[in-house]
Amino acid sequence: GLDDLRAVRAAVKIPIVAIGGITEATVPEILKAGADAAAIITDVLAAADVGAKVRSILALARTR
Repeated sequence: GLDDLRAVRAAVKIPIVAIGGITEATVPEILKAGADAAAIITDVLAAADVGAKVRSILALARTR
């Protein structure tokens, strides 16, 4: 969870990629908790418009 992510961020200085159950809606809190990136698969592949979904997720990362 996010508490574990925060603990890992505090313990290491290497890049962290969050994986597993990540959705567009959870990206902001995951990045805020210390992840450098997130692997988002199901949310993207289930989207009616994959390109629009990816652009929307990338926009969230850019506003970080």
